[in-house]
Amino acid sequence: MNISYALGMSLTLEALLHQPQQVRVVYYASSLKRDEAFLKLEYLCKQYDIPFINDDHLINKLSVKENCYAVAEIEVIKKELATKQHLLFHGATDAGTLGTCLRCAISFNFKDIVLIDCLPLTDTKLIRASMGAFFQCNFNEFKTLIDYQNEYLKQQLFLFKQEANLPQSKKDEAYTLIFDFQNELNVDDCFGINMDNEISLAQSCAIICHHLYIR
Repeated sequence: MNISYALGMSLTLEALLHQPQQVRVVYYASSLKRDEAFLKLEYLCKQYDIPFINDDHLINKLSVKENCYAVAEIEVIKKELATKQHLLFHGATDAGTLGTCLRCAISFNFKDIVLIDCLPLTDTKLIRASMGAFFQCNFNEFKTLIDYQNEYLKQQLFLFKQEANLPQSKKDEAYTLIFDFQNELNVDDCFGINMDNEISLAQSCAIICHHLYIR
């Protein structure tokens, strides 16, 4: 079982609202005011039969910030990809960068995320950097791109490098946008899309997702 933690009121609420089946227990601090947010936490925990426990020691141990008033213990579950449009990240080892990409993905309705050689999904920094987008994604991990291709045979692949044109795929087509953070992939039967050297892959992700979203 892969266990991690959503640290803070905002992330705890996001977990309860979007993935309550993954939340094992919610801890709250004694200093948490009994206001609307507290009542909402309490209500959602009762609704989904999730333990709601006061534990200052555990919160202080887990959180790097002093103003952390709630923590959700979650089970990180890999899921089947639900759509025909996938974002694939290879070699993304920086939590902030990958978290930014997840926020961009969700903003433009890309929910199916494939990870190869990336940091673990249990990384609390990744969950925090996603600002809640983590709980709206369907994640699947593969050891190699070949393993992914063998399972999703009909996907048209677009590998983003440095410099050129954006893909012209339509919303109902099966395609995978590949962002190679280590610049190691050399893919057969793949459209190589070059991006400007001045643009990071995280920025490219936002531009491309927006481009396809408005098509």
